[in-house]
Amino acid sequence: MKSIILLNLLFCLLLLITLNEVQYVQSAITPNFPIGDSILKPGDEIKITWLEDTNKPLLSELPNVLIEFMTGSDMNQIPLKTIATVDAILKSCDWTVPAVEPAGQIYFLRFTSTSPPSISWSTRFTITDSLGNYPPIPSGPKPESGKNPGGVGHLVTSTNTNNNSTATNFNNIETANTTTKKNSITGNSISATGTATDTATDTASGNTGSTGITPTTTNTSTSKTNNATKSNYDTWYVTILSFVVFLSSSLLIKN
Repeated sequence: MKSIILLNLLFCLLLLITLNEVQYVQSAITPNFPIGDSILKPGDEIKITWLEDTNKPLLSELPNVLIEFMTGSDMNQIPLKTIATVDAILKSCDWTVPAVEPAGQIYFLRFTSTSPPSISWSTRFTITDSLGNYPPIPSGPKPESGKNPGGVGHLVTSTNTNNNSTATNFNNIETANTTTKKNSITGNSISATGTATDTATDTASGNTGSTGITPTTTNTSTSKTNNATKSNYDTWYVTILSFVVFLSSSLLIKN
């Protein structure tokens, strides 16, 4: 009887330790700005802000946090540029919004710390073209966590940008090729679904195309941690460890 009690206590202890470690890896920061309803224009000088998360580690326990400007899907996140590495306790960082293509709600921030391990994401926010134009922000239900393909954007350098010739007219988009795209960073975050249309831009010859999104659903502006790339692995880790401990306990009891 004593051995059974000890084994059960050991099982509970290991499970609690594992759950604590899983939580420790997931998040420490709740991004506050920019978030899903933020609309930024290239050249805007803003202050990125974040709050203390309810999970461990605390901001005071994070010596530094790496902030990256991102695009892409939930499961294939693409870093566009490193913004800064700052002390997490400062809760803010200055940033000049870059020029991007296409304009739209397909950009987000990633906050990473390696010691102790922590990762958080902002919800996707909108960056306009050089004239302030952007696709309408869509509305509708959030897509399933971790399965949203999002949208892919890229930085635009000054050598290939012409403010007058390359501005997008989102009211008159003509293209032969359309691709359905979805947009979200989930875990109480944003979601959006739209039909993206892509055409080429040729500034050298004076021929200008356009890129736009005709949305059919929208995002919420709540900013929170996206655990899409971590939580599935963490859940499996806890499940497997629990099963192994339980199986070992059963075998010992039988013997």
